[in-house]
Amino acid sequence: MSMFDQDNFSEGEWEDTGGLLWNEYDWQKFLKQNEQEIARFLMLYIKLQFKPGHLDEIAHKLGWDKEDWFQQDNVNDESDPWEGFYRSSEEKDSSNDAAPFTIHRHPVYIVTRGITHHLVKSWEYLLEKNPKIASPSATWRLLRILQAAEFNALMAIHSIDFGEYNLCICHLKNALSALNRVFTEVQEILGQEGVSIPQPFVESTRTALFDLRETWLRVIQECRSFNLG
Repeated sequence: MSMFDQDNFSEGEWEDTGGLLWNEYDWQKFLKQNEQEIARFLMLYIKLQFKPGHLDEIAHKLGWDKEDWFQQDNVNDESDPWEGFYRSSEEKDSSNDAAPFTIHRHPVYIVTRGITHHLVKSWEYLLEKNPKIASPSATWRLLRILQAAEFNALMAIHSIDFGEYNLCICHLKNALSALNRVFTEVQEILGQEGVSIPQPFVESTRTALFDLRETWLRVIQECRSFNLG
């Protein structure tokens, strides 16, 4: 799965909205559709999480490996997985009928938000069943570090908008550093004496953390290839 393409995600492409004029209702609907897209990713992720190559398979199912997945000229193509995602709530003229390519629609944004949400909800469910697994301070520390990792990853994606690949790399390094601290916190909780945690939960958590790591490392690799190019 290619996380982004230098030509497709250049500054000019992101800024070309065709003179789009949206009202508040349009943007609210856009955000709701984006949440639905994240939920769609998450549904596939939970289903395929333990299957080899699941990130690439999910990307294929969501249409991210299509060369023209982001283009606006095929919004009426029924085979386009983004059908209906581009259109606003009202009738627009031909120059204004497509949504801008904001950070919300970037594949890495959807993956990061989806997996982070999965981790948080999984831990919430586990602690509801057995509050003694982790102290409030340990839980707060874990979530705070995970939030820092997510924040840096999202800032990295935003940096791509400006073609600042070195800034993207720096943010992702910070995200990976925070993610390593999340691994440490999780291992400490899992290694507590007398604590029994269901193995499926343990495996799901570890897989999700490694998937975030793999996703961000792919972006770093592509950023470095662009700098060399």
